[in-house]
Amino acid sequence: MLKVENVSKSFKNKKVLEDISFEIKENEIFGLIGKNASGKSTIINIIGGILKKDKGKITFKGNEVFYPDIFSYISICPENPFFYNHLSLYDNYKFFSKIYGNKENYDVLEMLKLKDFLKNKFKEVSKGTKQKLALSIFLWRDASIYILDEPFENLDPETRNLIFERINELKNQNKGILITTHRKEDIFICDRIGILENGKIRFAGLKDDEEINKFFDENAHKI
Repeated sequence: MLKVENVSKSFKNKKVLEDISFEIKENEIFGLIGKNASGKSTIINIIGGILKKDKGKITFKGNEVFYPDIFSYISICPENPFFYNHLSLYDNYKFFSKIYGNKENYDVLEMLKLKDFLKNKFKEVSKGTKQKLALSIFLWRDASIYILDEPFENLDPETRNLIFERINELKNQNKGILITTHRKEDIFICDRIGILENGKIRFAGLKDDEEINKFFDENAHKI
């Protein structure tokens, strides 16, 4: 569905991404793994139009993507999504649900155990609660592709399992999902894996390939 082809990006004289290519397919979960600061968030920001690529092409079903049209079929949950610190969780939820065309879903808020915090200001709650708020919006949007940047960070084990279940549910609805992570325990849900290292795709293939274990063994003390 979504193809990233030969995308490169530099900041001043430093090349952050070099000829990055991968595809997010229908009915599949693609995991993009790499150390912190490996460029995972940069490629997501390029797909989302926050950063401009130096070269390369991004297409959806064979057509080059345009902004803001892309947001009608792609839901992107960044690592640090923007919310209003002075507003309550509920006001943020209502505002961004309306922006993204979501129906308010109180069952989701209850499932993620957010109801007890809805009156709290966003700046007052924990990182895990902030992450759950973001996922309650971006993972329950109606989209063809879901792009999740480090979605499991700061989540308790119960919530992690709920998010795993939701991602599998979306996959079974023929959605395409991209997950970025730097943790080995997150990749069991993925069908295919791409390793991003030094701004390049070092490997792309099935999750049980020996190259995946090799990467984590080599970087055990760095991740």
